[in-house]
Amino acid sequence: MAESMESSATTAGSTSRALGGYSLSDLSDDCLVHVLGQLGPQGGAVVARCCQRFAGLFSDDLLWRQFLCDELGLPADVRLDRDARVLYRARGARLG
Repeated sequence: MAESMESSATTAGSTSRALGGYSLSDLSDDCLVHVLGQLGPQGGAVVARCCQRFAGLFSDDLLWRQFLCDELGLPADVRLDRDARVLYRARGARLG
């Protein structure tokens, strides 16, 4: 059963690519981090639930630094003494 599911998934993927279709998972990690950054924390969280790879990329400190700097209007090269994700969440707890 699992073998037939794998072959049908492979066939579907091959057909999609033959027709010019691509998926997010075809992108490099750097590109995906950029996409997640454009989606923001809420949109990125939705995409991060799709698979372990996206979830791992969503925990990238540079991505959370971008979210924090964008939210607070800070320059991208500001020095942070703590993990950007922790700071972003703490900021939300104070404001919310």
